[in-house]
Amino acid sequence: MGSTAKGIVYPNPGDQPRRLAFETLATTADTAIGNEVSAAVSLLGLWSNFSPEWTATTTNPTLGNGTLTGRFVQIGKTVHFSMILALGSTTTIGSGNYRFSLPVACADTTYSPIGSSHLRDSSGPDFRLCPAFLVTSTTVGVMNGATAAQLTNVAPWTWAVGDQIRINGTYEAA
Repeated sequence: MGSTAKGIVYPNPGDQPRRLAFETLATTADTAIGNEVSAAVSLLGLWSNFSPEWTATTTNPTLGNGTLTGRFVQIGKTVHFSMILALGSTTTIGSGNYRFSLPVACADTTYSPIGSSHLRDSSGPDFRLCPAFLVTSTTVGVMNGATAAQLTNVAPWTWAVGDQIRINGTYEAA
């Protein structure tokens, strides 16, 4: 028995008339299955990179040699996103409540919970899991985990080299 790349079996070459018909049918099915799988994967969407902006309400921070990366996928009107900020030796932390830009504008406008964050203090074993919320239709903020206040340059700790802020969430696009 012969078979296609996806394992569809057809008769041996000695069974010529039926073999050609089955081989053609099997190859056509193989291609159709591959096309359907490709179409289904494209409906699910592929993750794309985006460059989030990091701001603060009083004095904006500067990234310096730190890193701030983002990824997102949009499936219909649903947006899933993830971003990671890692502070470097030349990062300045600014002052005030921190904000991070979203990859796509949100249908909602303010103070809706849209995800979670992981705050990591590299100088000790301290980390916090905190809610992330919509500040405007294009920015997300984080609660500081120590109080009911927002994440700032000094809460829940003073940010320093190696510290990280990770934010993940899901929301409806505008």
